[in-house]
Amino acid sequence: MQKVIIQIGLLFFFLAVIFFAKMGLPLQDVFLRSIIVFLALTILLSVVTLIFVKILKKASYNDDN
Repeated sequence: MQKVIIQIGLLFFFLAVIFFAKMGLPLQDVFLRSIIVFLALTILLSVVTLIFVKILKKASYNDDN
């Protein structure tokens, strides 16, 4: 699951590089903003995945009783 999250984050990193480069920003700003997008998206997806797994485990546990 972690590999999938990292790959999605990297996909958006490179898309952000293309997007910000098309805006004509300096190279340093392009990479800085792209890294911020990568980190924010990766952390967000990790938290959502953890919450989703906990909900599924809780629902599975309640169905057994």
